[in-house]
Amino acid sequence: MTSVEDHRVVDVLPTREAGPLAAWLNRHPGVEVICRDRAGAYAEGARRGAPDALQVADRFHLWQGLGRAVETCAAAHRDCLRKPMPSGMQPEATGRASGRPQDDSAPIGRRAEREEGRTRPGPQPPPGFELLRKMILLQ
Repeated sequence: MTSVEDHRVVDVLPTREAGPLAAWLNRHPGVEVICRDRAGAYAEGARRGAPDALQVADRFHLWQGLGRAVETCAAAHRDCLRKPMPSGMQPEATGRASGRPQDDSAPIGRRAEREEGRTRPGPQPPPGFELLRKMILLQ
C-alpha cells in the first residue's frame, strides 16, 4: 500500500484477501479515500475496515479499462472505420492478389444470397464513434 499524498510505501499486506485489508484499516482509523484496483476482495475489505471511506479506481486501471473498452468498440465496429471507396476502385496497397479485374456485375447464386443478407441495416455505431474513428485514423 502507498500513500497517495506523498507516494511512499505505507505497508505490505500478506495477501490480496479482504480480511488483512479490513484488519489493517481497523488498526489505522481515519482513512478517508481508498484508491484501489477493481479486485472484489479489496472492495470488500475497504467496506468492512473503513465503511465511510470513499473508494476510487486508481489511474492505471482507469486507463487500462478505457483502453480495453476502445479496443472492444473499435473491433465491434471495424467496418464503420473503413471509408467507402468509389465504385470499382480499390486502394493500391490492397488490390486483388489474383490480378483479375474487378467484376462489378450483380452476384448470382449463393453469393447473391450472402450479399442480400448484408444489405440489411446492421448495428449503428454508438454516439461519438465518428470522432473516435477520426482520432484513430488521424484525419
